[in-house]
Amino acid sequence: LAGANKRLGIITPNAVADDCRMVMGNEVLHKDSPSNYPKPIADNERYVRVKEHTVNRVLGCLDLSDISPPISEYDITGLNAGDVFCGYLLLDALISNQDRHHENWAIIINNNTGKKSLCPTYDHAASLGRELLDKEREERLNTKDVQRKVPTFVKKAKSELFRLKSDKKPLSTVEAFFLAVEKRDLAKKHWLSKLKDLTEDNIRDIFSRIPEQIFTDLAREFAIQMVLENKKRLLEDDRA
Repeated sequence: LAGANKRLGIITPNAVADDCRMVMGNEVLHKDSPSNYPKPIADNERYVRVKEHTVNRVLGCLDLSDISPPISEYDITGLNAGDVFCGYLLLDALISNQDRHHENWAIIINNNTGKKSLCPTYDHAASLGRELLDKEREERLNTKDVQRKVPTFVKKAKSELFRLKSDKKPLSTVEAFFLAVEKRDLAKKHWLSKLKDLTEDNIRDIFSRIPEQIFTDLAREFAIQMVLENKKRLLEDDRA
C-alpha cells in the first residue's frame, strides 16, 4: 500500500523484466485474427466494448500461439497458459472484478529470445463493491429485502468477456469462468480445489492487514461477505 500526491495506491514488483515487453490482449488477438478482431484503438480514443472478446477466442489464442504459463511461485504444474487464464477468471468471479477487458490481460515477450508467456494477472480495482458508499454497504448488510442483500448484489457482476460476438451483453463473472473450464477438467479441478482450501479465516486475515485509514470496518466486512458469497456460489454451482 502506498500514497502519492494525496492519492492512495499500491507499489508492486514490475512483472515485465528489463529485457521483455508487454503486449496487451487486444494486440495479441488482432495479430492472431486481423480480419476478425478489431484493430487496437489509439490512446486518445474512447474505449468501446468489443463483443469479439469472447472466452473461446481468448483461450484459443493462448492455446495455439506458443504462449507459456507465467513464471509463478504457486503450483501450476501441468497447466498451460489458457488453463492459468481460467484461474484469472476464477479470481474475477471471487472478487466480482468487472474489468477483465482486452487490455486487462497481456502476454510478455522476451526481446532477446522471442519467447512468449502469459503476463501475471493485474488491475483488479473494479471489484469488491468499490463504488459503494458505506451507507449503502450498511443497508445491504442489514436489510431484510432479499433483492438488496449481498447474495443478490454479487450476481450482478459482469465480466468483459462474451460467449458469442452476437450477444448483446457480456457474461457474468461466474458464467465466464465455467464456460472457460467447460472442456478443461484439469484446470477446473485445479482452481476449484484451491478455492475449497480458502477458508473464512484466510479471507479475514487478508482483509485485516488493510489499515483502517484506507478501509473502513464497514467496507472491510462488506468485501469479506462478497468474497464468501462468491465462493459459495462457485462451489455450489452444478458445474463445479
